[in-house]
Amino acid sequence: MDTKKLSLLRKLEMFSTLTDEELFELGHKVNLRNYTKNKLILDESDTNQYMYGVIEGEVKAYRVSEDGRETLLALRGEGKSFGELSMIDGKTAPAAVAATEDSVVAVISKDDFRELIQGHKKITMKLLEILCAQLRDSMTMQELMNQKNASERIRMLLAALAEERGDTTSQGISIGLKLTHQRIADMTGLTRESVTRTLDKWKKNGTIIVDSGKRIVLKDNFFAGSSVL
Repeated sequence: MDTKKLSLLRKLEMFSTLTDEELFELGHKVNLRNYTKNKLILDESDTNQYMYGVIEGEVKAYRVSEDGRETLLALRGEGKSFGELSMIDGKTAPAAVAATEDSVVAVISKDDFRELIQGHKKITMKLLEILCAQLRDSMTMQELMNQKNASERIRMLLAALAEERGDTTSQGISIGLKLTHQRIADMTGLTRESVTRTLDKWKKNGTIIVDSGKRIVLKDNFFAGSSVL
């Protein structure tokens, strides 16, 4: 394995605790693939055959209803992985995964995945941490979808994203993710019009701003509660 592949695999969270020597030894079990924006990475029938890690770019997990409506289930950015549960229990997941931008993705087969977790305690422990974080995220999203108030759904989503991908700046907490109104609608089960009305209200009262990079910045009063309801 060359040094370039080694440096790319180093970006994956599940390999973050390995030494260069350990990572070099297992590198042949990981294949790298390039996906262009909107390219389907896997559909439901493939979800128990491989697991994936995002090295560069971003992917989305989503479900399409019978009437054609897309529900966004999760976003995975650089370093994050998906498909681990299906590798463990062998069941398919009711979702498809596609690239939201040009991406480099690491692909690991079921057999190689099981060899990795059986032979590397560090990977197993990191994987447990990852799955715990994903479970907590799932619980947060379930609580979010139970909210009847549109503003509260959006507030909970932005707060969760700020915790996961937020950077503290002089303006506030910047969410390191480009969030269109449609994307927020897909993640909250709301209409784009409802999202637009809510965000416009928050921008007017100074609860949020949109910076020069088109990223949402949460001001201090966002976390006060009353200003976003």
